[in-house]
Amino acid sequence: MKKLIALAAVIIGTTAVANAGGIDIRIGIPFPGPRVVVATPPPVVVVPAPVVVVPAPCPPPVVVAPPVVVAGPAYCPPPVIYHPMPVVYRPVYARGYYHRGHWHR
Repeated sequence: MKKLIALAAVIIGTTAVANAGGIDIRIGIPFPGPRVVVATPPPVVVVPAPVVVVPAPCPPPVVVAPPVVVAGPAYCPPPVIYHPMPVVYRPVYARGYYHRGHWHR
């Protein structure tokens, strides 16, 4: 048991000395440790905005309206009105008789 405690103390001491002095000692135990990467930030490049040159606008196009044609009043024929012939109902008197589609007196 003393050997195990002594071996643990030696390993812990070696690890402490290795971290302090920059010596890397690895043991083949698959233990995923955190990866810490310390790097300097990339340089910042400031680019000025591009200069946009807009050409002068074109003059407005010339618009010519078509001539106005004024016509006289349009000819409208009079309206055609169709109406049925008047139907007159006469009272039937007893003086005549109806024979072969006609009234006789």
